[in-house]
Amino acid sequence: MEKEKIERAAKEYAKDKYGGGNAKQWAIAQIHAGRDGFIDGARWRIDSAWHKPSAYGEELTRDVEVIAKTKRGYRFGKFDVVGYSNEYIGFVSTSSLEYALSDVLEYAYLDELLPERKEVAR
Repeated sequence: MEKEKIERAAKEYAKDKYGGGNAKQWAIAQIHAGRDGFIDGARWRIDSAWHKPSAYGEELTRDVEVIAKTKRGYRFGKFDVVGYSNEYIGFVSTSSLEYALSDVLEYAYLDELLPERKEVAR
């Protein structure tokens, strides 16, 4: 997203949420909207990275690092073929424990949780 679009959206957010009829109201609105907008934006970004697996895991990307919320807590690992005869997709934790997809409540690819680094070299 371009910087100008973000600034425009932030100004609209401030005006809609806090008003801005005069200069004093506008200054107060910008302060509160900056804080609230940052918090709402961060919450949205984190929530959008979490997914619920389907019953058979057709959408899952194998051999990519994920964090999974299982019935036993959060675990780091990867989705891969698991089972006694390697018949189905499951979650394999970094400690080599295997979990069926029914044990995975939600997951996020670590790359989706990390910030994008698009800095310009000077």
